[in-house]
Amino acid sequence: MRSSDSDSLERYLGRETGRSVCPLARLALQVRCPALSRGSAVNYSPTFRTGLILAFVLGLLDIVFTFVPVGAGGPPGFILVIGLLLGLITCVGVALVWRSNARAALWAIVVTRILSSLSAIPAFGADVPAWIKVLVAVQIVVTVVDLVLLLKPNRLAGRPTM
Repeated sequence: MRSSDSDSLERYLGRETGRSVCPLARLALQVRCPALSRGSAVNYSPTFRTGLILAFVLGLLDIVFTFVPVGAGGPPGFILVIGLLLGLITCVGVALVWRSNARAALWAIVVTRILSSLSAIPAFGADVPAWIKVLVAVQIVVTVVDLVLLLKPNRLAGRPTM
């Protein structure tokens, strides 16, 4: 631990205020977790950040629509479970990419978004209400836009384009 870290830790724990410091609290704050440490987020371009936020929203919608009742003409149960899992993987992947620039997590986001869109395509051939078909079409278009934003070169801000 660097001395500046030690000084800020002492200030945070109350050494300057004259309070006693719990040794367990000192130990807990000395443990470093790169994914949760302050200031470890990567400086992404606005385009890439927009793609990550859009992917997170799509993942959340996958999770939420798992629990929305659509009646007798809804998707089978296994499709709902697949959508739930894809949404969870997407949201976790976005968090990992946002904090640590994990390339594998980025590809997990891309694959889950593609699989989510592919699993929604059968709604066009099924006997479902028109508003569900419109939602599926919008989801597929937004997913394509999201993939373009995520896979566009020049992910890091300040890097020259080639």
